[in-house]
Amino acid sequence: MPEDECHDHGRWGSVNISKCEDIIEQSKASPQRVPIDAGLKESISDYDIDQTWVDNMTIQRRNKPIIFVVAGDGAHVIDGTHRLTRRIQDGCTHVRGHFMQPEILRAMKVLLMRQQTDGSWKQDGGLSDDHLDREILAGKEMLQKGLRP
Repeated sequence: MPEDECHDHGRWGSVNISKCEDIIEQSKASPQRVPIDAGLKESISDYDIDQTWVDNMTIQRRNKPIIFVVAGDGAHVIDGTHRLTRRIQDGCTHVRGHFMQPEILRAMKVLLMRQQTDGSWKQDGGLSDDHLDREILAGKEMLQKGLRP
């Protein structure tokens, strides 16, 4: 939908954050308390952070839960890198977060298409359906190993 909030994610391409927020709201899920450890800090280190946005963020905004998606190699922040950065800057030791099941990857995928010189259309970025299926399966396996959403 045109009014949906979408972010670029290095691993999965463009993702629809509004879809995740809708699922969280419908489920009435409570966020979990997550320690801000070295691994969580490292997971957002490659993101471009707008420091002015972080510095001007209200405490109310800072305290909004972040959103993770469980993948085969652990949980990835898909929404809330600026809020997490502000919490780190403020010396907070924990963040509240919602952990989304791997299957959400299909619902939140934003398909971008580019018209080719011959007039045909081709997917531009993001994961193919086969690669997406492998990501979802790997995330389910991670959950079975003990990563608790």
